[in-house]
Amino acid sequence: MDQILWNNQHLRIDAKPQFCKKSYMAGIVKIKDVLLPNGKLKPWDFFRVNGLNLINYFLIFGLTKTFPDSWRVLVNSEYPRSRQELEQTATNSD
Repeated sequence: MDQILWNNQHLRIDAKPQFCKKSYMAGIVKIKDVLLPNGKLKPWDFFRVNGLNLINYFLIFGLTKTFPDSWRVLVNSEYPRSRQELEQTATNSD
């Protein structure tokens, strides 16, 4: 997904958009940079290898908890799903 992770008005912690210069400089800019194709957060080792520390990782983890379910469905779009499954996911997020 091409949504920007940092300073995104839709992704807020304590009602504020977040920015992490270290993550940004490591090339972690968009949602697709932090999620696996199945919509789950990439493992800690991915972030560690990219020079991030646990504080950076927990910030990213916190931001992923603010992702709307509809965005996760889009990330999951690589995996074939039935229309009924997609509609059920969208309904459950409301």
